[in-house]
Amino acid sequence: MINVLLATNLITDRSSDAYVFFVRHGFDFARLNDTAKEIYPYFEQAIKERSFTGKSGTSMILNGIYNDKAVYLVFIGLGDLPTKQHGGYGAIEDYRRALGKLVRIS
Repeated sequence: MINVLLATNLITDRSSDAYVFFVRHGFDFARLNDTAKEIYPYFEQAIKERSFTGKSGTSMILNGIYNDKAVYLVFIGLGDLPTKQHGGYGAIEDYRRALGKLVRIS
């Protein structure tokens, strides 16, 4: 069963079997680096080796050990999202497709 929870606290404060990141195309991995590195130390290297950039419809799954428990890091690409100046909320379709991708790979 999949349980989706949106929260504003640190992702590492929650115990889970998988942590999912929805990222824009060309995302700045340095913003995720501290969190992801805590769970998966070779995060930056894995992104470069797999050429993951967050393009729409792409995904990358990493596994590691966090708090003596096997966990997965799932990255789902959202592509180039429109800004508020360009219709901002038209990205709902991109999010819907990303959630569908998450369900398919789970």
